[in-house]
Amino acid sequence: MERGGEQSLLAEALTTLGTALARAGRREQASEVLLRAADVAEAAGDAEGAGGAALTLVEELAGWLALPDLEAAFKRADDLLARSRHPGNRERLLGCARRVLSLVGVLPEPPTWEGFSFREAVRRYEGRLIEGALRDAGGVVSRAAQMLGLTRQSLDSMLHRRHRRLLHLRTPPEPRRSSLMFREPDDPERPRGVHILHVEDDALVAAAVRETLRDEGWGVSTYTDGLAALAAIEGGTVYDLMIIDKQLPGADGLDLVCRARELPHRQQVPVIMLSAGDFEREARRAGASAFLRKPEDMHALAETIARLLARKPKQG
Repeated sequence: MERGGEQSLLAEALTTLGTALARAGRREQASEVLLRAADVAEAAGDAEGAGGAALTLVEELAGWLALPDLEAAFKRADDLLARSRHPGNRERLLGCARRVLSLVGVLPEPPTWEGFSFREAVRRYEGRLIEGALRDAGGVVSRAAQMLGLTRQSLDSMLHRRHRRLLHLRTPPEPRRSSLMFREPDDPERPRGVHILHVEDDALVAAAVRETLRDEGWGVSTYTDGLAALAAIEGGTVYDLMIIDKQLPGADGLDLVCRARELPHRQQVPVIMLSAGDFEREARRAGASAFLRKPEDMHALAETIARLLARKPKQG
């Protein structure tokens, strides 16, 4: 058919082949064949054939496709069949729309509200997003977490607690090196919970950082004023790490870092300067252990803290 220029017939044959492959469980091959069917039909000017192939992709593989691919397939079918007068096409589009909405948790499946659970619908949608990210990240949890705007630890926890069915999609985690952070519960030298000082005058940033740290199980004390933070730094409260903004009311963040390094009980405490400005060189000179720029480096905050805490010298 391809050599003879019978592109519409070829697209129809490919659609049939894709359907058969999907029902035989060969989903990846089926997806490739159905996409090719849509491309062949569209190139031949056969909008109905191309739309039908895209609809078949949704109908046969909706439960397997990642959400972005599912959305793209349905939108393509809808665009191609927008002018179709065939009543069967409109019925198929409606059915596929309900299928897509049920998969993202907007509508129950079957389309009835009896026994509907909002919590389960949200969890189902969450699972679809995580599944799509893991597939696109090749199973690398840290990469998928970055795509989703989560920390690696948070995504790992969600997988183990709520979405264990997706664990097979991740690459096997590498064993972590032993450190103060990762002692077994029965270790007699296991330290108390991590306590972090955070200095930030922007309420939204402060709330985001606090949520990130608490998701990791770390305690946090937040100060919005430089002078109040200075008093805390000079006081006797034990902090395992400090996160300091540069521009603060009452005192400059660089001055807080310098003062911390002058105090014997703060000299070994890791300090992260988290600032929107370009102050990395100045922060390093003042004694900061790391510099992160907000908002673009916020995703790396938990990982940076974990790395610095793992390197922190053991205190007697």
